[in-house]
Amino acid sequence: MKVLILSGPPGYGKSTYVEALNCDKQVVSADTFFMKDGVYCYSPLQVGEAHRACLRLFNLVASGTGFQKPDLLIVDNTNVSLVEMAPYIRIAQAYGYEVEIHAFRVLRKNVHGVPHTKVLQMSDQHLLMLENDACMRYSDVVDGQVLQSKVFRCPVIVHAQGDA
Repeated sequence: MKVLILSGPPGYGKSTYVEALNCDKQVVSADTFFMKDGVYCYSPLQVGEAHRACLRLFNLVASGTGFQKPDLLIVDNTNVSLVEMAPYIRIAQAYGYEVEIHAFRVLRKNVHGVPHTKVLQMSDQHLLMLENDACMRYSDVVDGQVLQSKVFRCPVIVHAQGDA
């Protein structure tokens, strides 16, 4: 069983990549929250709520609660920093999934309506994460006390697709 965490600013081809995969898969995405009667209705005021809903669904699918565990569980969000990926990585590890990060590097036409300056900012943050080779240090902290410090490293697969 494997978890793929897709990483890249809006319009980099993450969802297109997922659609082309022909396998037993379950996809979770904050974008699903913004779909209303088949129309994408993005609202910046609801981004936090969308990501919380996505993480809850991921946890349910990964645990097999109400779902058959898929061979491939995909997180299709921007995930431009390891901080954004960390909850998914930790849940995946808890349920015995292998984790891969698939990073998308080629800017496509932005179909999500995100301002170009924001996409460029996210792209810079994304590059920094890739340069650090997806090595994440995190600590378990309880009541202000660091209980354990851990390093997580997983493979990063870079996709260069689409129009530059």
